[in-house]
Amino acid sequence: MSFVYPAFLFAAALVAIPIIVHLFNFRRYKTVYFTNVRFLKEVKEETTSRSKLKHLLVLAARVLAVLFLVFAFAQPFIPVTKAEQPKDGNRGISVFIDNSFSMSAEADDEALLLKAKRKAKEIVDVYGETGRFQLLTNDFEARHQRFVSREEVLNLIDEVQPTPRSRPLREVMAMQKKTFADARMDISVAYWLSDFQKNIVDFEPDTAINLSLAPLQAVKQQNVYIDSAWFERPVIFTNQPNNLFVKLVNSGDGEIENNRLTLSINGQTKAISDYSIAANSFTIDTLVFTVPQDGWYQAELSIQDYPITFDDNYYMAFQSTGKVQVLVINEDQESQFLKAIYADNERFGLTNQAVNRLDYTSLNRNGLIVLNNLNAIPSGLAAELTKYLQNGGALVIFPSAKADINSFNNFFNAVGVNRIAGLSTTEMPVATLETQHELFKDVFESVPRNLSLPNTKLHYTFAPTTRSNEQELLTFRDGSSFMSAYSFDGGKIYVAASPLDREVTDFPVHAIFVPMLYKMALSGGQLQAPAYTLGNDNVVEVIAEVVNPDESLKLKGKNAEFIPQQRINGNRILLTVNDQSLRDAGIFEVQDKQGKVLAVTAFNYNRSESVAEYYTQDELKNRYPESTVAVLDAGSNNFAGLVQEFDRGIVLWKLCIIFVLLFAGIEALLLRFMK
Repeated sequence: MSFVYPAFLFAAALVAIPIIVHLFNFRRYKTVYFTNVRFLKEVKEETTSRSKLKHLLVLAARVLAVLFLVFAFAQPFIPVTKAEQPKDGNRGISVFIDNSFSMSAEADDEALLLKAKRKAKEIVDVYGETGRFQLLTNDFEARHQRFVSREEVLNLIDEVQPTPRSRPLREVMAMQKKTFADARMDISVAYWLSDFQKNIVDFEPDTAINLSLAPLQAVKQQNVYIDSAWFERPVIFTNQPNNLFVKLVNSGDGEIENNRLTLSINGQTKAISDYSIAANSFTIDTLVFTVPQDGWYQAELSIQDYPITFDDNYYMAFQSTGKVQVLVINEDQESQFLKAIYADNERFGLTNQAVNRLDYTSLNRNGLIVLNNLNAIPSGLAAELTKYLQNGGALVIFPSAKADINSFNNFFNAVGVNRIAGLSTTEMPVATLETQHELFKDVFESVPRNLSLPNTKLHYTFAPTTRSNEQELLTFRDGSSFMSAYSFDGGKIYVAASPLDREVTDFPVHAIFVPMLYKMALSGGQLQAPAYTLGNDNVVEVIAEVVNPDESLKLKGKNAEFIPQQRINGNRILLTVNDQSLRDAGIFEVQDKQGKVLAVTAFNYNRSESVAEYYTQDELKNRYPESTVAVLDAGSNNFAGLVQEFDRGIVLWKLCIIFVLLFAGIEALLLRFMK
């Protein structure tokens, strides 16, 4: 047993007072008259014996009452933790309040976040003025990363509001550990008030910190939410059907039937779909929509679900275009095969330019660039193509039969493409096709067992490099590549092993040629990300032409606007948006100083909070049996007492007060009734 204030034990010397009173027995004698003196001796002996017993019992009661009163002031306790921390010194108490959206759920008609704030105040009251306090939330605000007084931390607790940010608990542990170290605290105590969703519980206990977990949990609730959405292709065409895929998740134990999903674009309903989802399952729905003209559009997907509603809306922003611009750079003569694909198709705008009369300023205006039978790639063109790929463009290369291999390899080395090893004039058929690649996913209803593929009389061979991320699309019988795909810094590169020449290969007249080149043009990557997730440190990439690169741009939404950090790279604007600058989901316009809309982007709440799976109190005890980790019953009416026990052990001062009253009562009874 230990004492909080052991110095009070010196007051135990006060037991001498009742002992002295007993020894000197300062008591007024009472005269008793007897009618017959022969009974005097007998009465005197009996009275003396009973008086001694009574005095001894009263003395014992008084001594014990004084001793337990002294113990009560010394505050005895039985330690229950084995943390190797000093018993005296600077005491730091860090309280983490989980203020994520899941804490908005209710238990006993009260939001979990309100309960957590109330419990946090009880923790502060237990320590009173003896400690220094830190409040920590999912926001990791700068003002929360220091220790403050009791009054200040109580004010900070009152100001805690829900946030879209949800952090894994390993980050909370790291932040608290850093704060304790910076403040040089001798005693480190931490409390976590959370619903302990399973997707955030990933920490390892630290023996230097006494940690207490206080799980606050509501009854498991049914929840259906929009997990994500994406377009079928990276280009949205005007006045043509466009497909939008939506993933809907049911995280509850009950089946959902005939609920409605709505797509609104620029405030007008464009598509409606009814969906049903089995318990603990998901479905992917398809919405078809059209837009009437080129330009930016704001889209909102919505469902009706209760009581968890923050994930019932999903925002998207996209730009529609009438045509995908295709630039073909030729060595001498234009390709009739490429003209047949792109020139007469309303979805594409075709431009042919000779390599020696090329307008470099026009490269970034195209969704696809084709190098048609070039003998070499000039250094100036190579540099501009590298920038074009960094801006998300798509590039298709058909090398000439007379290609300068060194010139091509210099460019290939810069963009991570396998280098050309040599030229083979052996006739060879293509043997395999990668049907799972995005270029072919919806080309075939079924793939024949004996699929006829192109044949070539001349082709280049390639040697792999360490930087290569090659995906083979068409391969020869010997395993070498006929057509491969690469990705480079946001852009896509497609490299053919043979020239686009009918005398060399039948690829230009093969049935697979048209859909492949068609899909390559649609994969140009000119569509910016339709949505971003709040709570992350996002680098928002928008596509727009900026007149003045030194001018600050701003993001303006329905209820907020701010100026983010920005960096301009060609026609790409990189905006840094973190959880401190933006808290509410929605659609935001990228505007210049004059208010001109350059682009539109959308932000959504993180869906990790939508999965209602929590660790119970018993599960947390089993997961963390370490002596430095305690799991408190946050639902207890005596939560403050549990905090005291965690900090000090089994507190005994209340029991001492009970014994004081008990022995004082025994003394009174002895004096009153014992004659």
